[in-house]
Amino acid sequence: MQDRQASRTALGVAYIRAAHQLLDRQPLLFPDPIALKLLGPDASDAIHGMIERHQNPYGKGLRSHVCLRSRYAEDKLADEVRAGARWYVMVGAGFDTFAYRQPAWAAPLNIVEIDHPATQQAKRQMLAAAKMALPDNLAFASVDFTTEDLAHVLGRLGIPATDRVVFSWLGVTM
Repeated sequence: MQDRQASRTALGVAYIRAAHQLLDRQPLLFPDPIALKLLGPDASDAIHGMIERHQNPYGKGLRSHVCLRSRYAEDKLADEVRAGARWYVMVGAGFDTFAYRQPAWAAPLNIVEIDHPATQQAKRQMLAAAKMALPDNLAFASVDFTTEDLAHVLGRLGIPATDRVVFSWLGVTM
């Protein structure tokens, strides 16, 4: 990733999630009604313009993988909220949309999106262009992991050591 550019892989994942909304049969494995809105008015045309890429066996497999891991993470998050979790920390949040489509059960959560400053800046610009309000329970924490470690970032956030925290780190490493 370039220092001043948003993550291209994070943007690619957002397009994969949006393609799932457009190309796959109902019921969807991972409903994400915000994905297309976040990507902007040309996203649908862009996805349809690369239909072979999205519909070949590799594209379908990758889409299944991306949507399944997100579905699994959010299902586990729901379980943890029922068990008392009050924090959801997304490391490498990219263009994830959970905070903007959060279900009622997520209301008690403090949601933190941690990512590189350039990716977060691009996401904030996309949110503004889509006229999407930031939820009250969302915080952004910019970090460049080449100069700062996660423990320091978590310290900046002031998460009480006694609070139950759920972390996701989807797609950053395999």
